[in-house]
Amino acid sequence: MKVGINARLLSSPDTRGWNRYAINLMLELQKLNCELVLYTEFPIHNAHFDRLDQRLLAVRESGPMLYLKWEQMWLPMTMRRDGLDVFHSPFHFGLPFWTSCPRVLTLHDAIGHRNGAKGPFRFAAFLTNIYEWIARSCADQIVTVSEHAKLDLVEQLSMVPEKFTVVHNAADPALAASDPGALEVLRKSHQIGDRFLFYVGGWEVRKNVDFLVKAFARATADDLCLVLAGAKPEEIARVRKLIVELGVSTHVTLLGRISDVELAALYAGCHCFVYPSLAEGFGLQLCEAMLAGAPILSSDATSLPEVLGGGGALFNATDVEELATLIRRVASDEAFRQDLVRRSKQRSLHFGWDRTAAATLQVYEMVATAAQSRAVAT
Repeated sequence: MKVGINARLLSSPDTRGWNRYAINLMLELQKLNCELVLYTEFPIHNAHFDRLDQRLLAVRESGPMLYLKWEQMWLPMTMRRDGLDVFHSPFHFGLPFWTSCPRVLTLHDAIGHRNGAKGPFRFAAFLTNIYEWIARSCADQIVTVSEHAKLDLVEQLSMVPEKFTVVHNAADPALAASDPGALEVLRKSHQIGDRFLFYVGGWEVRKNVDFLVKAFARATADDLCLVLAGAKPEEIARVRKLIVELGVSTHVTLLGRISDVELAALYAGCHCFVYPSLAEGFGLQLCEAMLAGAPILSSDATSLPEVLGGGGALFNATDVEELATLIRRVASDEAFRQDLVRRSKQRSLHFGWDRTAAATLQVYEMVATAAQSRAVAT
């Protein structure tokens, strides 16, 4: 099958979020003998390009132009010449209104649409909403990443459930191999203790990082430390103020952004991974932690129970004492912690990019078959 991919965001070396999803999906689609054509305005960054099989790959690069012209004029014209079977945008936007082939869109969540837009009017945000509306309107089928995300999208965007197919994400296989040396470097440079709780992800309000810090302080587990990674500088300043107020600054390490090598080492070396988020479309960090066999404590909010399954222990994302109690238990009860390790490893077997790609390919085949049927009927 010849599949076009909106690869416009892959000009950035960023390997998080949507880019991590796109590159891992493409890697596995190639293993299923899909011929990929990548459409972009700027060159694909080598961090992504070099991972792909060049024998099953073509790149169409437009050069700089106005975004709307790129999406609605250059893109459909170039796609038509390439004779695609299907076109897929993995980025919430980036589907032309008129194309010569069926279109698939991935929507990862409806978090940005929950309860309507808030805050001052911003023209850039207005345009983004327009581009996302165009993509949703013209998609033949939408892939989303959890049953919770599907229900949320149907409710928030007033869409029909039949337009959605749920295909779970998976952890990047690159995180499976940890380097003990990388952990030792982090330990020495940041004075990380032998036993540490670990969190990685965004630090915006819905990620509930302040709640985690408060629960850690309440737990008073002196032989544990807390390592937080993934923040922007201004977010670090906010949390640093909180840990000083709570008197735990000597037990909390704020790392900011980290490399994949460091990330894999921290997952593999942590005493426990804690994920306190209030809202997720999926919760990829849970899959990453399970891939490393880390014991997991997760909030029971939105999609997280669906993803975690029996792979860890759940807590109420608004109950500080409940999480503090679990932290004390994981610190003092090694049998409990080892049971969490076993459950984490077992649950990890339910996820894999080979499964994700195979299910996504079924979506491609479904929309391609439907388009052929319509063509015959007319």
